[in-house]
Amino acid sequence: MRVSMVGLAAEVRICKEICKRTQGQYGVILNEHHFKELLFEAISPPPIAKSTTNGPKTQSSSLIQMGFPNKITHDAHQVDASTHSFCACHSKLQSTGFICPRCGSKNCEIPTNCSVCGLTIVSSPHLARSYRHLFPVSNWIEKNANSLSHQTFKCFGCDKELQVNKASQTNDESNGNSNNATNANNPSINLYHCPRCKNMFCYECDIYHEQLGLCPGCC
Repeated sequence: MRVSMVGLAAEVRICKEICKRTQGQYGVILNEHHFKELLFEAISPPPIAKSTTNGPKTQSSSLIQMGFPNKITHDAHQVDASTHSFCACHSKLQSTGFICPRCGSKNCEIPTNCSVCGLTIVSSPHLARSYRHLFPVSNWIEKNANSLSHQTFKCFGCDKELQVNKASQTNDESNGNSNNATNANNPSINLYHCPRCKNMFCYECDIYHEQLGLCPGCC
């Protein structure tokens, strides 16, 4: 178990010690912006810890048995005493719920562990949300536009054209001592190349694809 905490006031030693022993993170907020940074750092699932019990370090993994329940819904005009039944989690009469595919008991909400058989019951959208963490997108390869043969590049993500000043590049090569001054006036344009779909992207789309968790050219 790994525990991470975000402190809203002064630092508490017992909280810091718990995070330290469980290899988690502990931080005390300074302002609202710092609070968001600490919170979003804790949202992403941490990497799997490596096991050193058997010889060399190997990444341990385990399989979790899951089930997809059937959802019970009724129209408003059809709800009566015959449509209600007790849920296994709270023992209350409910007209809607999710039927466990293993034991057939009714649970109120998902994702959860079945209150009767302990099976983890989820829906397909829940697994889709965790896909980006299970299979993270690969990093794009940074390229300098001035070192490429083409003069005009178009970003595949935002369709923005990036012009490369080849004239300034030629002048830089002919005037060896004036390279630094020319580069200051004409900064190089950095492009990003996806190794899978072979498309070119701009800097803004590179930042966006890291937050989005997928490549626009691969999906």
